[in-house]
Amino acid sequence: MSNGVLNPLPNSSWSVALNFRNIAILSSLVCFALAMTWILAPNTLLTVWGVEFSYSAGLVGRRAAALFAGIGVMFFTARDAEPSSARSALVSGFIVGCVALAALGIFEFANGHAGPGILSAVLVEIAFAMAFLYVARTQPPHPKEQSEQLARRGHAAARFHLAASAACRTAPTLGVIEKAMNKRPLQIAMCTLGVVPVVTGVLTMLGLSDPIYSSSGIPANALLDSNLRFFGGLWLALGLAVYWLVPRIEKETALFRALWLMIFVGGIGRLLSMVFLGLPPLPFVGFTVLEIVGAPAFIVWQSRLTK
Repeated sequence: MSNGVLNPLPNSSWSVALNFRNIAILSSLVCFALAMTWILAPNTLLTVWGVEFSYSAGLVGRRAAALFAGIGVMFFTARDAEPSSARSALVSGFIVGCVALAALGIFEFANGHAGPGILSAVLVEIAFAMAFLYVARTQPPHPKEQSEQLARRGHAAARFHLAASAACRTAPTLGVIEKAMNKRPLQIAMCTLGVVPVVTGVLTMLGLSDPIYSSSGIPANALLDSNLRFFGGLWLALGLAVYWLVPRIEKETALFRALWLMIFVGGIGRLLSMVFLGLPPLPFVGFTVLEIVGAPAFIVWQSRLTK
């Protein structure tokens, strides 16, 4: 137990399942399957995504197949790799790729270039990104291994980096400064984003008198007005909670994760609305991307301050 949050147990079934080897093997199998699909039947995925097949799309798909095959080979051959800088680079690159693909999938769906079927790919990409984020968080490279790699380079810059890193680890004052420099950007980002739930929460508490709803000509409805005011109050409270935790953002891990989990689930709700009822105005599509993709990114960012 640390900072009121239960840490992952090394012997739990959850930890055993979510290790680098298992996720790497699963990733390689998925990449191999995608490579074969894009080479042999590129129209299959396009049909699922609601995209019309063309020879140009097939050409791009077959070339993408080569990249998927290469990524699959990398993960399969590295499946037994111990925590290291090289493994971290592989994981980080795959996370960036998955998050980018998920954001692009939501963007294309929001603009009507793809059908609801592409959201299945988005969910898989988000799942892989979160799984590898878990691995990166729980199985970081060993400091000794990082130091040995830098020492083997033999460059003056590497030696300087080692000396600076050692000084930061051994000198409490420098460690505090380093942590403060990492904390400040997160605090600024949270303060900026906190404006959204505070302002929109106050407006939503107006019920159907909220300018967004009054301008759309929605008829008076006591049930809808009551629910809007209730959820507006919750949204406002969430925004105020953000500002309460900002000064102690590295300590309030449980609250920080709970807030972003609520935002993530809310984003899933917006996504379901897009599937069943259609697209909202473009700014709300952007909110959906931030809520689904940004939530795990902010949780990982804050977790680095607690180490």
